[in-house]
Parts: sequence; C-alpha cells; structure tokens
Amino acid sequence: MNNSLIISSSSKEVYIGLKNENDILIKTATGRNSGSQIIIKIDQLLKENKLKLKDIKNYFIDIGPGSFTGIRISIVTLQGLLMPFEDFSIRKFYFTDIVNLCLKDKKVVKRAVLKRAREDAAYIALYENEMRINEPEMVNFSDFKSYLNGYTLLGEEALYFKNKYDLKNDHREIFFDKDVFIDIEKISKSVDINNLKPLYLQKPLAVENFEKITGKTLDKKNWD
Repeated sequence: MNNSLIISSSSKEVYIGLKNENDILIKTATGRNSGSQIIIKIDQLLKENKLKLKDIKNYFIDIGPGSFTGIRISIVTLQGLLMPFEDFSIRKFYFTDIVNLCLKDKKVVKRAVLKRAREDAAYIALYENEMRINEPEMVNFSDFKSYLNGYTLLGEEALYFKNKYDLKNDHREIFFDKDVFIDIEKISKSVDINNLKPLYLQKPLAVENFEKITGKTLDKKNWD
C-alpha cells in the first residue's frame, strides 16, 4: 500500500494528513501550542489506520511562508521520527500552494496568494491555474500594484492588503478542502532530509535580536 504523510504548519491551524490510494484523512490542531501536537496527531492517524511509521514511505512537508516556530517544529519532528529509517522520500511544498489549490474555479487563471510578512509587506506567490510561476517572495506595499497587476487575490490575508491599500484586484475567498493534499505531489519538490529547512524570506526575530546585541551579521545558512 502506498501511504503518504503530509504536514502543514505554516498557518494558525496545523494540518496532518494521511493519504493512501483511495482517500486522505486529516487531523488538525489549533492554538498557541498546536506545533507540540504534531507528533500526537501523527500517532493518532497511524493507530486509527493500523499502521506503523515504517509503513509510510512518502512524506510531504510545508516549509512556509508562515509561522517560523510551527515550521521548525514540524521539520525537527519529522527529522527525529525518520532517524531510524532509510527507505523514504521527502517532498517540500509551500503554504501558498495549498491556498491556490483550494480555488477550483478554472476561469480564474492568474492568481496571487498573499501572506502577511509585516504591516507594509507581504509574502507573495503567483500562479497560473495550478502551476506556480514564481517562488514566494517578500514584496513591499509600494510595489503591490505593479507586482499584482492583472492577478486575482486569494484568501483572507490577501483581503487585508486589498482593503488597506485600496488594491483594485478581484478577490476570492478561500475555504480549506482536504482533497487539495491529493494534488500536492504535482507541485512539490524532492528534498534531502538533511537539507530540509524553513523558507526564510526575511530574518527571524531571534536573528535580528542576536545581531543587535552582538553587532555581528549571521550568514543566512545559519539562521536556523
């Protein structure tokens, strides 16, 4: 049986999915300590389906953009769980991919997913239907109108920026659909477990504080 485990922890709600040939089952966790529940939800899914971790060969993990704490916890959890095993594959994807896949209206071709980075900046990924045409990147508000020209904005956080900066783009509300995880393999990318890291588009607060205190600049490869 070809079983896959999917972890997405970039948003306020953490999703843990178990996918087989016929269906996908989802566990969710919310609240400030949702990241600490990841391993509990994985254990519940495995027990409920009479599986062991060794039965899972394919892993998909969301690396951002979003909550650095949640993403780091999910990555460390996965690395720890898989330490005894060798026969597995890991593929990474972005949280923006999930938002985009939740829009089923094929008439909307050019799509933009925005996620708040700061009050005056957003992480933005652009899509044409299901195909991502750029990696998520941080864009300042002064560039919003030119960057997003012709794109329909997706999701609650996109609506925040649309209203705040009076963007004229169309907007679509997004509702989570667990079936999007069935399609995540199409736009995910293989990654070695030792190279699995969060998507860093701006310096984490801890790094900024460290640099202020020490007067030293940390190389990006050492941010985690």
